[in-house]
This record gives sequence, structure tokens and C-alpha cells, in this order.
Amino acid sequence: MAETEKTPYVEKTLLDYVYENRDKTFSQLPFNDIDNVVLSELSYISFEKVLPNPFSKPLTLRNLLLLYLPTVQKKEYDNESEWAKKHLFLALAMLDSKRYGSLRLVNFQNVFSHDKEAQFTGMAFLAPDKSLNIVFRGTDNSLLGWKEDFNMIFMDETTGQRLSRLFLKRCLKKHPLRPFRVMGHSKGGVFAVYSCLTLTAKEESRLIHIYSNDGPGLHMSKFSSAGYERIKEKIIHIVPKDSIIGILLHHDKITYSVGYQVGTNLFNAHDAYTWLVDGTHFVHQPRSPISYYLDASLIDLVESLPYVERKEFVGIFFRTIDQIGYETAVDIFDDFPNAMKRVITSLFKEMRKDKVIGKVVRATISSFRKNWHVFSAKSKALKDKEKERKQQEEAARKKEQQEKARQLKAEKAKAKRAQKKEKGKKVEIEPLPEEGMPVLQPVRRR
Repeated sequence: MAETEKTPYVEKTLLDYVYENRDKTFSQLPFNDIDNVVLSELSYISFEKVLPNPFSKPLTLRNLLLLYLPTVQKKEYDNESEWAKKHLFLALAMLDSKRYGSLRLVNFQNVFSHDKEAQFTGMAFLAPDKSLNIVFRGTDNSLLGWKEDFNMIFMDETTGQRLSRLFLKRCLKKHPLRPFRVMGHSKGGVFAVYSCLTLTAKEESRLIHIYSNDGPGLHMSKFSSAGYERIKEKIIHIVPKDSIIGILLHHDKITYSVGYQVGTNLFNAHDAYTWLVDGTHFVHQPRSPISYYLDASLIDLVESLPYVERKEFVGIFFRTIDQIGYETAVDIFDDFPNAMKRVITSLFKEMRKDKVIGKVVRATISSFRKNWHVFSAKSKALKDKEKERKQQEEAARKKEQQEKARQLKAEKAKAKRAQKKEKGKKVEIEPLPEEGMPVLQPVRRR
């Protein structure tokens, strides 16, 4: 390859990582942040179709996938969102994986209740590295799941949070000596953090990490609790650079933010399948100004609204969605701009009858105006950092060019000295014979 040619950059993601490391055991490649996201995404698969509930008989992941995959129907698959379809590719990649195939499912629970407004799934895997890995499913495509998310705005403890706490306790009681990790994506990340708030000192000593993958935060009463203080140093909070979901409510300190595929926008950056991978690590990129701006504005908004108004607004919001006729989150996100227009128009009509909506709208406008300086400051800081980076790159490029020029000059000087030395050497002349010695003459042929 010519010196000027460069190998083209290829974006790699979660699925690439699973395929490329399928033959590496956990002893060859220890559990890392990407493995946590792989298991978190795996939990979205509807294993409740093929598993008893609750489940307690150990089953390898490979055998679980062999049970599940034949149940996938084309019609059902075609009706899924693009994000949900990726779970099937993940399942196929893990089926042929030495790394994941030997994971043993030792506990499973699924709860979907309109009465309790709960959408909850917990899974527990034993890994070959002797660890117990507890995984909580995030929000699915049901509006019930999204309603539970909104309930976190005003509730001290949702049904799903309580179930996550009880599920973790059962798993730890059943496996009292195992070191363990707890993880989840989106709402699953909330459950991961929440479930660990009441760990005993003995249980906490076995805790390796808590992973919240773009998971929202907690109610202020839990975020400022003694239980949270004890575990916060073990929380790894990963978000995309344009995080919206992971910065809601009072959240954990963000460990790092991740870049995502070209073509990904602000709304689908929450999809962990778009997050960029480099070898065995995610590609770190700084958070965007819009993410910081939303973070500050939404926290300000929640704190400015009393409990009763938050609760009433959530009820009105979901009644509006129901009246419009949306049945799943897929219906909304497939036509997001138009859906939001319809919802907002309906809410403005309700403003005349319900004062709470007017208060929320005014509080929202006030919070976003109040925190505009955050966006401006972060935008300037990002531009300054980018400018500094380019200056450093230019300085490094010039330094490299100067060093190459110096080396070339030194090589030329060395070659010139060698040439001069060669020219200065004396030509050796054969000495004449001494006097009295016969001189041999060449024989002339006749």
C-alpha cells in the first residue's frame, strides 16, 4: 500500500463485537463494559414465550435461544420496530458463540400488569468466571412500559422498582458466595441502581459493578439516601453523546459518553446497537451541548412542579395518547414529529379546561429559557476544545514535518561527508623495483 493511502475507517458496533469475539472465553477476554450492554439488550427478547414464570431450573443460553428462535414468526417480525428487529440478529450471533453460549440462566421473572402499572423482567446468569450477572429489561414497546417510566417522576417507588429489589434479594440468597454484577439499559438501568439501594454490607462486599446504560435517574428521596451513597462509587453510567433518556431525573455521575453511527439522530441515539465500538471498548466522545441543556432544564422543571401537579399531568398526557388512538410506542416513534404535533395540539385544547396543563406548559417554557446559558456555555466550550484539538494536531503535524526535514538534512550531510572522504583518499601507486633487481619484460609472441 502506498504511503499516502490510509485504511478506510469502518464503524463497528455491538453486533460486530459479538461476532468478532464469539470464540473468546471470559478467561481469555474478561467481562467488560460491552458485555454488560450485550446482556442488557439480550433481556429485551421475549423469553417469557418459552419459559415458565417464575423460572428456576438452570438452562444454558444456547439452549434457551434454541427454544426461542423457532417461535419467531415472519408476520410478527415484520411488525416490529427496527430496534426490536436487531434483537433477532443478536440472538443469532450469540447462538454460535463460545463466549455467551455457556452462560447459564438460573432465574427469570416477568410481570406485565395494567392494574399495578408494571412492566418488569429480571434475568440472572451464571458466567464461567464464577460471577452472577443480574440483568433487568428496559422499557419495551408497550405504552404501559412508558407509563411506568413517567410514574418515576412523582413516585417514591414504582411497582417495577420494588420487584427489582425483591428479585435481586432472591438471587443473592440463592447464590450467597458469588461475586455479582447488576445491569440494564434504559429503565433496566434504573432498576439496576434501585435494586442495590438496600444491600447489606456483606452483600455489597460481593458487588463488582452496577451498570446503568443510558438509564434515567431516581426520585430525589432515593438519590440522596444513605443506600445510594454506599453504592455510588460502583455505578458505571454510560450514555450516548446526545443522551436524553439517561439524563432524566436525579441521575448518577456519567462515567463516559459514547459516539454512535453516522445517520443516528438525537432521538434514536438511545438505541445501544448504534453505539460505536473499538476493539473491546466503546468509542468515547464528549457529551453534546444539547444533552447538558436538556439535563439542566428537565431537572429544573421537575423540581419546580409540586408532586400533585406532576402526577396529574402524567395522567392527562397518557389519557391524551389513548384518546388519539396510539396503542404502542412503535406507533408513536414511527411517526414521531406528527405524533408529537397531535399530542401537543390536544393538550393545548385541554388547557382551557384543566389548569394543570397550563402550569406545566408555563413551567416548561420557563425552565428551558432559564437554562439557555448552559447550552451557550457548553457550545462555546466544545468549540474552544475542538479549536484547541485542531491547533494541537496542526502543531504535531508541523513538528513531524520539521523532524522529517531535519532527518533528511542529516542524511544528506552524512552522504556528502562520505562522498568527500572517498574523494580525499590517496591513490596507491605500485613502487618501482630497486636498483640491481631484474626487470621482467613481457614476452613478445612471434
